[in-house]
Amino acid sequence: TASGASIAYARTAFGIFTGFVCPVAAVPAVMTMALNQSLLPAIAEAKTAGDMASMEKRAHTGLSLSIIIGLPMTALLFVLGGDILGAIFPSLTPEELAFATGLMKVDCLTVGFISVIHITSALLHATGHTVIPLVSLGAGCIVKVAVGAMTIPVLGVVGAAIGSAACFAAAIVPCLALACKYTHVRLSFARDVLPPLASTALAVLVMAALAGGRGIVSVALACLASAAAYFLCLATFTALTRGGQRIYNNSYAGRKNAAGACLFTERASHVRLHKTNASRK
Repeated sequence: TASGASIAYARTAFGIFTGFVCPVAAVPAVMTMALNQSLLPAIAEAKTAGDMASMEKRAHTGLSLSIIIGLPMTALLFVLGGDILGAIFPSLTPEELAFATGLMKVDCLTVGFISVIHITSALLHATGHTVIPLVSLGAGCIVKVAVGAMTIPVLGVVGAAIGSAACFAAAIVPCLALACKYTHVRLSFARDVLPPLASTALAVLVMAALAGGRGIVSVALACLASAAAYFLCLATFTALTRGGQRIYNNSYAGRKNAAGACLFTERASHVRLHKTNASRK
């Protein structure tokens, strides 16, 4: 081959990637796909009824859940991917398992991207913009071919994994930006990204401490322990964020801003009422 590997080695590497790594990396997508199916009719119902507040709230919840699911799943496969593969496929030789583990560390990057793409696709379909996900993934395919053409001759099947990650990374940008635009969602790093990111960092520490186990039981215990640490930290962050918001609302600045917002709303109502009366005259 172009990378200097034999045909037999290339076939083995491709078989490990498509037969062992990809099926395991695709498991987390099942959760966001189920969320996609339940979110689409809920958003469409709110938009049809003209309830923009409910549409924004449901869309924001869906996007937040995609981040909450995607980040820890990516970290889980990155840190414990080799242990999971070894537990599920004990027939793999140590050399094959080491190769599959390296592939998983690259291919797991697609998990977070796909999680967000699933949700943004549901939001765009529900708001009537069905072509945007198709065009975005088409552009991602072009990126994948270009990246693969540069990396596969040098890195072999690892280049294919890099191309897949580049594909979804390119597709997520327009999908996320336009989904937020059409559903009027404003994502905040401090509110929506930082809590799951910090919780994932804590979970990674737990995973690293428990990594290296062999067998279904040890791997399952490591996954459960890291999941417990993640959700405990996430719940703590959520409670602190809500508590901080309540403190701000009760503070002088919060009351002042709330009073200003009420005054602005009252003035806007008076202006609309004046225009209505003028048009009637």
